[in-house]
Amino acid sequence: MNSFALIIGHCVVIPPSAKAALLILNLTFGIGNAADPAFFNNMEADIAQQYVLAGKTPKEAGEEITWLNGCFLSYKSVK
Repeated sequence: MNSFALIIGHCVVIPPSAKAALLILNLTFGIGNAADPAFFNNMEADIAQQYVLAGKTPKEAGEEITWLNGCFLSYKSVK
């Protein structure tokens, strides 16, 4: 087995790498400097880069980030 899933709200995410999984968990649970908007922008760019390294196009990586943001919103509404 080369992958695992994260459950965020009502979504199941299969991150493209271990680094992406850690970034997604950090972004989802608000670990880090949440007061700085650049923190989130940089993290999203890092996650997108992991999708590109896993073989997706930059456009597909951007679509994954948009989808993940929807998952983050669903997680916040479940709390």
